[in-house]
Amino acid sequence: MGRLPKPDNRHEIEGTKNRSARKSVKPTPLDGLDSTAPAHLPESAAAAYVETAEALNTLGIGSEADRGLVEGYAMALGLFRDAAEQIKAEGLVIEDRDGNARKHPLLATVNQTQTQIRNLGVRLGLDPVSRAGLEVNAKTAASGSIADQFSEYL
Repeated sequence: MGRLPKPDNRHEIEGTKNRSARKSVKPTPLDGLDSTAPAHLPESAAAAYVETAEALNTLGIGSEADRGLVEGYAMALGLFRDAAEQIKAEGLVIEDRDGNARKHPLLATVNQTQTQIRNLGVRLGLDPVSRAGLEVNAKTAASGSIADQFSEYL
């Protein structure tokens, strides 16, 4: 197999062993993603859609081609937030009809949506590792990551 190639931004700084330039295709500037949420999304998912679209556009990696992925990400994030709020209100442990203590049924939803958020976030370039190969200008990179915005929900 061999080594994976360095991301373009790191390659430009470090070069290669023999300092030769690697031929790479630079990404073209993207047209941006419309930050208006689709009408079919619930309120919490629509808010997540707007946040995510604006974050992708700020980072310079948003495109209309990503609209379906962003909708899925926003839906999962909206469900995650709704479930987390309900668990916060009702507690982690609830009583079933027989009076036995059980874990809250929405914990399964939280776990599933966290997995979806993580997977779709990687595909959208919302984490540092997946974004490493993407060209991000220094001005927007210093403004913080979307993970910082969502850290209060984790």
